[in-house]
Amino acid sequence: MRIKETCEDFLVDEILDETFFSEPSTAYHLYVLKKRNYTTERAVQQLARTLRIPRKIIGYAGAKDKQAITTQYITIKGVKKDKIAALELKDLELTFKGYATQQLTLGNLKGNKFTVTVYEPDFIPDTLPETFGFPNYFDEQRFSNDNVAIGKAIFLKNFKEAVELIIKGDTDYGSELAEYLKTHEHDYVGAIHRIPKKILLFYVHAVQSLLFNELLVKQIHDGFSVNYRHGIFIFPLDIIKQASMQMLPLIGFGTPPTDKQDEQLAIQGLDYPSFIVRQFPELSLEGSERRMFLQVQDCKFVSKEDTENGVNTENGARGKVVVSFSLSKGSYATIVLKQLFAKR
Repeated sequence: MRIKETCEDFLVDEILDETFFSEPSTAYHLYVLKKRNYTTERAVQQLARTLRIPRKIIGYAGAKDKQAITTQYITIKGVKKDKIAALELKDLELTFKGYATQQLTLGNLKGNKFTVTVYEPDFIPDTLPETFGFPNYFDEQRFSNDNVAIGKAIFLKNFKEAVELIIKGDTDYGSELAEYLKTHEHDYVGAIHRIPKKILLFYVHAVQSLLFNELLVKQIHDGFSVNYRHGIFIFPLDIIKQASMQMLPLIGFGTPPTDKQDEQLAIQGLDYPSFIVRQFPELSLEGSERRMFLQVQDCKFVSKEDTENGVNTENGARGKVVVSFSLSKGSYATIVLKQLFAKR
């Protein structure tokens, strides 16, 4: 199974909570941002630089993949519409949609609609149920190349290692940190402070997400496995018609201990106090919960091309399928695709 051969193969449209829209005009101007080959944060930073406005007056509700064509809502506070209309930026496009009651934040997103092309699927279901449940794993894009290693270094207070990993692998911020250290030798805490909080949270949340995945894998029996860089996913062999409301912890310093959690923390060389980072209080994680399973909505085949009429062979099916579906916020379309099309 292959996805994201081109940006056009992975289309994402946001579903925003209707209560967020405002009929009367407000200072919060609501735009649809269409982007390609940009992370959301980098796109917003580029807009702020070009418009010569503070980054903090631009808000968005969800982070979208870089290797995709995505549309998402953003708010820009107090900037005239004609100034936005005059913008010309490669791979970024803004369309005015009205007014918002407040600045967009991560809590305002209701969900996303996906239209995805899957090449040479390893398995093709005979039919697609319109709604079904799937394991609520965090997928590869949550972890990037070194996010877990950087997050663990921060939790273990090894800030030198964290900075070295960022310099080695982060094309967005590595060079900036290297330049800072030329004039601030050994000030690794100061170097990390130069990275936006939202980016730093990606690192520490990656550790929390890996622990969640390992706890969830142990809850699923009689399934098929799919490898990823930090281990395996286990998926149920049979489609789950209705997702349960059962929760698992996103471990933090305030999470009530259990033997299974203690075991996973020990494997990573961590304990509950590790999640308190006094040098970066904003990165300390108290812990929360996340549903084990979520529900897919409005799932359907858009097209099938040369897939042997849905027949599964030893080497998978030829050709490609295009599928569309909607998900609530915080879940991963790529996990749904693995549930549907990965090799059994």
